[in-house]
Amino acid sequence: MPLAEKFFNDLEGIPPGKISHGTNFFILINFMHMIVYKSPTVTIEYDKEKCQIIQKWKGFSSSDVFRTAIMKTTEFARANLVKSLISDTREQSVVKGEDIEFAASRMPKVAFGNIKAMAFIMPKNIFAEMSVKKFEKESNLNMIRYFDSYETAQAWIDTVVK
Repeated sequence: MPLAEKFFNDLEGIPPGKISHGTNFFILINFMHMIVYKSPTVTIEYDKEKCQIIQKWKGFSSSDVFRTAIMKTTEFARANLVKSLISDTREQSVVKGEDIEFAASRMPKVAFGNIKAMAFIMPKNIFAEMSVKKFEKESNLNMIRYFDSYETAQAWIDTVVK
């Protein structure tokens, strides 16, 4: 029996809610969600099913880490089919002005590719919020929207990206 056929046959008969980390289903989920870059302050994932990059920021990122994350995002988006981006900045700290300018100078290059929507889940910190809004102003992109939750961000993206 081919491996793929065995894999999907193994999924049959597993009742909903009874899937554990040891099942093949978990492997399938991990195959659909790929980690592009990870550091203590940022994780960048790719959702293959949605053709979407998800950035999850936490705390303060040094300039080196912040710029590496931006470069990994733009390089991955240029090399792969990416239709949307969600940047979860709820737990992010303030970003240095020169790092915002760096990100703003790189993202428009990606935006002219396949990306149709960029959603920011806004930070709780008012100063970090100002950093996020400065990115939009610096980048001159009209595909950016702001949200309070992942669910509302994804709902908007689903209306924009078909």
